[in-house]
Amino acid sequence: MHLKLFAESSFNSMENATSLGFLMTPCDKQFIAIQFAIFTVVGATARILAGPTIGYIVANLGWASVYLIDFFIALPGVALIGIISRRNAFYNHPNQPRK
Repeated sequence: MHLKLFAESSFNSMENATSLGFLMTPCDKQFIAIQFAIFTVVGATARILAGPTIGYIVANLGWASVYLIDFFIALPGVALIGIISRRNAFYNHPNQPRK
C-alpha cells in the first residue's frame, strides 16, 4: 500500500510539472499571469462538470464502457496536439525566414 501511494504521488507530481510546462508554453510573457489563470480554469472545467455526473454514468453503464467512451472523447484532442506540434515545428524551423 505504501509503495502504491508513493508511486501515485510521484506520477501525480510529474503530471503536474508537465501540465504546468504545457500551459506556460503559449503564454505571452507580458500577460503570463492572466493567461495562465484562464488556461487553468478551462482545464479544470471538465473535471468540475464531469465529477458529479460520472457516478450516475458508471452506475448505468459500468466502468469498462466509461473508459471506452473517454478514450473516444480524447481522440480529437490527441490528434489536435499532433497537428499543432507539426505546425509549430514548421513555423519555428531555424532556417525558416521570419515574416
